[in-house]
Amino acid sequence: MAIRCTAEVIRSDGTVWVGLGGELDNACLTVLLSLAGDLETRSRRLVLDLADVTFIDSSGVYGLVQLQQRWMALTVINPGDGIRAVLRITGLDHLIGDEPSAG
Repeated sequence: MAIRCTAEVIRSDGTVWVGLGGELDNACLTVLLSLAGDLETRSRRLVLDLADVTFIDSSGVYGLVQLQQRWMALTVINPGDGIRAVLRITGLDHLIGDEPSAG
C-alpha cells in the first residue's frame, strides 16, 4: 500500500508549521488530529501548508473544522486551486492566509 499522506513538522516561536502532502482524507485525518493533539499544549498557533496536498474529501474538511475548534489560531497556506475551491465551497476559506513557509 502506498503512503497517501505525509506530514513534516517545524516549531518556531510559538507556532507549529505542518507541511502536509498527498491526500487529506480519513486515513490522513487520524494522523493529523493525533499529531495536533500532541503539539497543541506547546504552541498557540498552527499553520498548515497544503502546497503538496493533492486531494481533500469530507473527512479532510471535518479535520480542518476540528483543528479550528482546538487551536487559538489556525492558518492554511498554499492550497492548490482545487483545495482552495473546496475550502471556499465549505466556508473555510477564511482560514487561508498568505504567510511565508517556515522552511
